[in-house]
Amino acid sequence: MSVVPEKALLRRIRECGEREQEVADALSKLDKLGPARLQNDLVDWNTEQGLLLYHGRVYVPKDDALRAEIVRIHHDLPPAGHPGQAKTVELVTRNYWWPGMVKFIKDYVETCDTCRRGKTSHAKPHGPLQPNEVPDGPGQVVTCDFITGLPDVDGYNALQLIADRHGKIIHLIPCTEEIDAEGTADNFIREWFRLHGLPRKIISDRGPQFSSKLFRAVLKGLGIESAMSTAYHPQTDGQSERWNQEIEAYLRMYCSRHRDDWVKWLPIAEFAFNSHVHSATGYSPFYLMYGFEPQFHIPMLSTAVPSADERREELRQAREDATSALTLAAERMKEYYDRYVRDAPEFKDGQKVWLDTRNFRVPGVSRKLVDRYAGPYLVKRKVGNLAYELKLPKDLALHPVFHVSLLLPHKESQLPGRHPPEPASIEVEGEEEYEVEEVLESRRYGRWKKLQYLVHWMGWGPEHDSWEDAADLANAPKVVQKFHSTHPDAPSPLNTKTKS
Repeated sequence: MSVVPEKALLRRIRECGEREQEVADALSKLDKLGPARLQNDLVDWNTEQGLLLYHGRVYVPKDDALRAEIVRIHHDLPPAGHPGQAKTVELVTRNYWWPGMVKFIKDYVETCDTCRRGKTSHAKPHGPLQPNEVPDGPGQVVTCDFITGLPDVDGYNALQLIADRHGKIIHLIPCTEEIDAEGTADNFIREWFRLHGLPRKIISDRGPQFSSKLFRAVLKGLGIESAMSTAYHPQTDGQSERWNQEIEAYLRMYCSRHRDDWVKWLPIAEFAFNSHVHSATGYSPFYLMYGFEPQFHIPMLSTAVPSADERREELRQAREDATSALTLAAERMKEYYDRYVRDAPEFKDGQKVWLDTRNFRVPGVSRKLVDRYAGPYLVKRKVGNLAYELKLPKDLALHPVFHVSLLLPHKESQLPGRHPPEPASIEVEGEEEYEVEEVLESRRYGRWKKLQYLVHWMGWGPEHDSWEDAADLANAPKVVQKFHSTHPDAPSPLNTKTKS
């Protein structure tokens, strides 16, 4: 921790002669008339040991670099702790003053990259809700998802959910967590197509089964549109998330104590969900798909069987009612959701933004200590109405399209010294290299488990940290040695432990 000595700081203040006009006028009056006193007998302006004081606080001359240094001491250093705007103003004004200092400090804190990375944003998220389209009838739009992490039973440890967006009928198929695109497509053909035919669209998340070239090629060959959710924005397929929760709750309530019979409960769970009246449509999924309610007990009274024409008319009316109910439910959901969001900002191509890391997984680091925002990254283009494609580092293995609610604009500081020019490379044996300041992490990576280090480069920001092969750090042995002495359990040339 480095702290600027107070004597050196005060010497810089004394040596700086540039002042605002109002301060120069006050100093001139002091020279001619002596200290001017207020009615409450407090000194308004005064001089002491070559320093100009205002209300007992040291006036800082009109030098942005000097003022920024004073704010840095009261904001950036560990004893200050990167406080917010109001607290930083309070700390600085204990001893210093200059005209317009509140705005100056506000601009400094707003453009503090460390604060943006480390602090959670408490503002409302950006972007109104855009509900998925309401299908005109059953079987047109379906959603696919997986429930994983289930106990191993009969060779299964996961289940695939396929559901209709209109009538809400679902099918539950046991599978494994290792299921690939081919297995996913086979389940769809076997368990959905044979009963309901081909849908017009399939909505899914960005799991590897759905985003693979094979699965997309199968859908394209069948003439089915694929709609994958925006990265880390499950509202695109919120209905599947709700189904998942209810299915998991059902299995928890009916499975045996040892949870070794969940597979046999799937047909009954599927029947139960499909025979319940859905709150969004006012009908059971079974009725909207087949035109009658299923029996799950022995009827006490005989019922008259309606004619075929009557049944067709009842089913047509029920499906129209369901479409109207779904449209109304989507409007109400949007109205409720939009109460708690702000209007979505418009980001331009090439603009820098911060990316929310709430869904990032950082191996070996507690989620509570992971930076809240990463970047800043450049916007490449706008995708749809509320998503943007970002230019991400090559080692950040993420789908580059993100919903606007996960992005915040980056504000460039205009204060001197806040963003020094990027450092030049140094020449080592005729080749240009950048200097390694610190090794942050190590891992065994790739098929051959090559040793790599996460490097922080001298003079560069955290957004430029990168994974480098151990062989490329041959000219920084002391930095590597320091890392391993501090983290003896991390993967090293002698420690073959894999850290994924």
